[in-house]
Amino acid sequence: MTESTARKRRTQAERREETKDKVERAAMSAVARLGFEGATIDAIARESGMSRGAVGAYFPAKDELWPVVVDRACRALDEDVARAFDESQGAGMNRVRAALSALLAIRGSDGAEQACWPELQRRAAREPALKDRLAPALVRVETSLGLKAKSLAESAGLTLDGPPERAGRVILAVISAIAERARLDAVGEPAPSEADRALVAQLTRSLFSV
Repeated sequence: MTESTARKRRTQAERREETKDKVERAAMSAVARLGFEGATIDAIARESGMSRGAVGAYFPAKDELWPVVVDRACRALDEDVARAFDESQGAGMNRVRAALSALLAIRGSDGAEQACWPELQRRAAREPALKDRLAPALVRVETSLGLKAKSLAESAGLTLDGPPERAGRVILAVISAIAERARLDAVGEPAPSEADRALVAQLTRSLFSV
């Protein structure tokens, strides 16, 4: 195989992955806008700007696409938590509050991975198979979130009240609820309001003691 042939094959593989990524993102956007029932193959094709046949070449049936959507949404949630804490400034509780405010801003954005999350949770409550796929990833993220908050707060001489996984669950539930409402209320840039930030600060104070 010549070098030019190998390069061509790599390029074809890369193009296929890019197209597959485009279809998956379109599916997540369709879920966010239309819900599971409305996110048909035709709707995903319209969202992606591709033909139904092109979408079907990657995911012939709608059911084959949902595990991918769930996995991408969970991976994005994990990455959002890490990004919010890694990029936050300050020390101790100030940094915890900054991290949670950053997480709120990220989760309240109109990105496909973030915007489809509420619908995934609602659907998982009704479908055991989806719940079984979502639950382990959710527990992992909640535990990671609680441990990150615990570590930063302890550096300020504070103690987390309760297990990290429970704290992470509370934090994520509140952040998700505020983010969904902020997304609905947003005009222009979907940034958290001062009232939203005050709720995050109150949440942070409620989880720790001296």
